[in-house]
Amino acid sequence: MCGICGIFNLNGELVSTVLPQRRGSSRANWQHNQTHNITSPITYQAHFWHAQFDHSKRTLFAAIYTSLGCNFGCDFCMINIVNRIDNADDVNAADSRGMRFWSPEWVNRQMRKLANMGVRTLRISDEMFFLNRKYYAPILQQAIDEDFGFNTWK
Repeated sequence: MCGICGIFNLNGELVSTVLPQRRGSSRANWQHNQTHNITSPITYQAHFWHAQFDHSKRTLFAAIYTSLGCNFGCDFCMINIVNRIDNADDVNAADSRGMRFWSPEWVNRQMRKLANMGVRTLRISDEMFFLNRKYYAPILQQAIDEDFGFNTWK
């Protein structure tokens, strides 16, 4: 297992210190960070299709959640497992429905941090982001007002 990059064992003993390289990302990220004087721990790049199928247009990428859970109680869905308060075998995610939200101000601070680290492609990963206009409208308005310059999608 020592030859597998990024593998660690469960008791915390280091098995491998070599992290895997993402194809084509390290050189482009280094150049971007040097050009923009950015020290960033983020090395993941936008998907090829977000860069108009042009490798030279790939930018640093991040994904964020602004909420967790769902108000619906579908018994086939596991989205509400994050809200589970009972670990009994007969309890499913539908028994623990509910939503938790971060404030628009908190989300704005996270977006600012990501922008300052050089992220230009941002995914809002919430499954239910557009469920409540009163929640998403202030987040999107702040992102517009701050002009982070993100290429973003949901």
